[in-house]
Amino acid sequence: MSAPVDAGQAAIDATLLDRAFAALPMLGPRTGWQCTPMTGGIANRSWRIEAPGGRMVLRVPIQDTADLGVDRAGERAAVEAATAAGIAPPLIYFDAASGLMLSEFVAGRTWTHADAHDPKCLERLGARLKLLHALAPPADARRLAYAELIPQYRERRDERAAPQPASSGRFDTEADRRLKATAKAQIPGVLCHNDVHRRNLIDGKSLWLVDWEYAAVGDGLYDLASFACYHDIDAAERRILVTAYEARGTRQLTAALADYGWLFDYLHLLWLELTATDPAGQARLLERLGA
Repeated sequence: MSAPVDAGQAAIDATLLDRAFAALPMLGPRTGWQCTPMTGGIANRSWRIEAPGGRMVLRVPIQDTADLGVDRAGERAAVEAATAAGIAPPLIYFDAASGLMLSEFVAGRTWTHADAHDPKCLERLGARLKLLHALAPPADARRLAYAELIPQYRERRDERAAPQPASSGRFDTEADRRLKATAKAQIPGVLCHNDVHRRNLIDGKSLWLVDWEYAAVGDGLYDLASFACYHDIDAAERRILVTAYEARGTRQLTAALADYGWLFDYLHLLWLELTATDPAGQARLLERLGA
C-alpha cells in the first residue's frame, strides 16, 4: 500500500523542485544536481543538492505559515546575524516573499535523543545559546512576546474550534497566571531561535543551529525551556544547561524554567491544534499540562 503514496510524493517533489530551480537560474538545470530529500517539518520540504561545484540545502515552503506568526523577512535578518557569529550556516539565497531559501551545506550529524541528555552536550548547548543571546538584536528581526502570541493563537483556535471547544481551553486561566509569574524572571530583548530541538542541531566543525523560521527578538529563557520540554530533560540536566548558560543565576533561572516550560508546552499544544497535526503529541502535552 505504500508504493502509491511514495509515487505521489515523488511527483509532488518533482513539481516543487522544478519551480524552485526555475526561480534560481544561477543553479542551472535541475538535471545537473543530485537532490536528496531531508527530514523537515510540515510547512517546508528540504533537499540536500549536490553537484561538482558543491553542496547546498534547498528549502521550499509548502504551507502558508503567516497565520502561525512566521515572518520571512525577520527570519532572514535572524539567520544573517547568527551566521556572522558562526551559529547558523551561511545563506546563499533567500526570498522573503516566498520563503524559498538556499544555504550552504554544513557537514555534521544531527543530535540524537541521547545527545539531548548528555552532560557535555548540554554544556555546549548552554554556551551556544549564551552566545546567541549576546548578539546585538537585528533591527529587521521579528519581535515576539509570548504574552501577545498566546492570545493570538487562542483567538485563531477559537475561530476554528467551533462547534467543539479545543482541549487547550481548560488551561487558559493557568497560562495567564504563569505569564504573570514569568514577568520577573525574563531575559528580554535578545535574539532567540524559538525552536531549539535536537533535529535543529548539527554537530560538526561547530554546533550549528538550523531552521530559523520562528526566530525573533524576545525572552531568552524560552530557548532553554523549548529544549528542556522537547526532550523532557530532568532537574539535574536542567541545572547543567542553565549553569553553562549563566552560572551566576543558576538557582533562580532553574526555578523559573518550571513556569517557562509549562508555558512552552501550552503554546506547543495550541500550535498543534492550529495545524491539526500529531494527535499523539497533543495527548502527551495535555497529560503534562494537567500534571
